[in-house]
Amino acid sequence: MKNEPTDARPWPSRSAARISTFQWIESWYSLQWLHSGLGYRTPADHEAVVVA
Repeated sequence: MKNEPTDARPWPSRSAARISTFQWIESWYSLQWLHSGLGYRTPADHEAVVVA
């Protein structure tokens, strides 16, 4: 997480940092990161296989 955009700027408060971190996790990390528990696929790829 140190190399991600959320680490590059100062935060006005802990709450703002927490909200930004949550948004980053929900919008990028959880959707695009390869998960070992899903056979090293993204959640979107895994759901496409399960639905099909």
